[in-house]
Amino acid sequence: MYRLPLNRRLLPVLLLSLCLTLLSACGDGGGSMAGTSAIDAREAVERQKLATSFEGVLKAGNKPLALSMGKTLQRRWPDSAEAKAVAKQVAQLEAQVAEEKETARLANLWVYHRLGKDGDSAFIYRFGDGDPERGGRGIRLVLRDKPDWGRDVFLLTARGRFDCAPDCKIELIVDDQPPVKIDAFASEPEQNPALFFKDTDAFLAILRAARRIDVAAPLQDDAGNRAQFEVGGYDESSWLGDKAGTPSPDRGG
Repeated sequence: MYRLPLNRRLLPVLLLSLCLTLLSACGDGGGSMAGTSAIDAREAVERQKLATSFEGVLKAGNKPLALSMGKTLQRRWPDSAEAKAVAKQVAQLEAQVAEEKETARLANLWVYHRLGKDGDSAFIYRFGDGDPERGGRGIRLVLRDKPDWGRDVFLLTARGRFDCAPDCKIELIVDDQPPVKIDAFASEPEQNPALFFKDTDAFLAILRAARRIDVAAPLQDDAGNRAQFEVGGYDESSWLGDKAGTPSPDRGG
């Protein structure tokens, strides 16, 4: 009996195996494409939902949350239509949120006390000053309004005494303006260590428009000492209420 060579007998088996392999590959490709399409569809829905929420939150005035949503769109889907649509708004929000944070930071540097008939006060600590219990001077710029004394503006230190007796002229630098000299005098030895500015109204006028004030604050153990204050958050109505913007009353008036 005639026998086919071995390689011819195996040929149908090899062809069948090849067909099955090709069919399996085609089946996997179709499934993969279907899976990818489903993921794309879900992400499209997620993007649209986030973009809609972004607009709603922005309209409600919650800028920090809107900024977070907009940046999420840009980070996850940078090339999407939704990310490109919010790009300009996100840039504006970044600037606005940063400005509002800085405004709040400056405002929170001030402390106000409304004490009614006992008078009102406001103060801010020297920029970067350390804790007086750990070696810092604890220098404060203090604004005081008392019915029986009138208004005062002065520096107060937790350590040491000011070197300005009986009075002196000290250097004041406001923002980037040239330095000027202002009249000052130190408190009596038996009183709290303070350095008073003689022209209260002139100093308050400077304070209302200033962002930063740098003033000489000579101490008996440090003649070159200076005090710098970030005063841009000053709110006179929080100190004086309805009297904000009015001139200082006469002493004892």
